[in-house]
Amino acid sequence: MPRSLYADGPTLHVIGSMSDAARAQITRLDADPRTVCLKVPVHLLRSEDLAWRPDVLSRLRTALAKGKHAAITIDGPTAPETSAYVDAIADIAASLLPETGALMLSGGETAWAILSRCGIGALEVVDEFEPGSTLTVSHDTRRLPVVLKPGAFGDPETLVRCPQAVSGQNWAQGQHHAEVRS
Repeated sequence: MPRSLYADGPTLHVIGSMSDAARAQITRLDADPRTVCLKVPVHLLRSEDLAWRPDVLSRLRTALAKGKHAAITIDGPTAPETSAYVDAIADIAASLLPETGALMLSGGETAWAILSRCGIGALEVVDEFEPGSTLTVSHDTRRLPVVLKPGAFGDPETLVRCPQAVSGQNWAQGQHHAEVRS
C-alpha cells in the first residue's frame, strides 16, 4: 500500500453490530490502553433528548487529540440495527471525521449510514485486512482509509489489529491476516 494511503492519525472505530463476535471484539478493544471505548446505552441512542451527545463527543475528541484510538458502540440489548441508533452514531462519527485518521466500521447499516453522513460516496478497495474485512480508501481529496468489517467476522483481536493495518505497521511484513484456527 503506498505510504500516501496510510492513516494520518488515530482510528475511529464505530461498531453497530451486536453479534457475539462483535461483542467479544468490543470487550478486547475496551481493554486496550491505546483506545478509549465508549459504550452508549441503547435508550440514549433512541432518545430525542440529545443532552448526552456533547459529553460523548468531548470524550472521543479528547482521546483522538491525544493520539489515542476511539471507539463508540451500543450498550445494551438491541433489536437488529434500527435507524434511530444508527443515525445517532452516524451523527457522532461525522462530527469526529476531521480529527480521525481512519475509520473502522462494523455492521452494514452502520457503515452505510456513516459513509453517507460523512459524504463519502465511493471507496477504492485496497486489500483484504482479514478474511471478510476490507481495507478501502475514500475517493475524495483526503483519501481516508476505511476498514469495513461485517459484525460477525473476525476473532477477539480483530479491532485491536485494525489501527496497525491502516498505519502500515504490519502490512509491509505481510502479517496483516489473522491466524486461522480449526
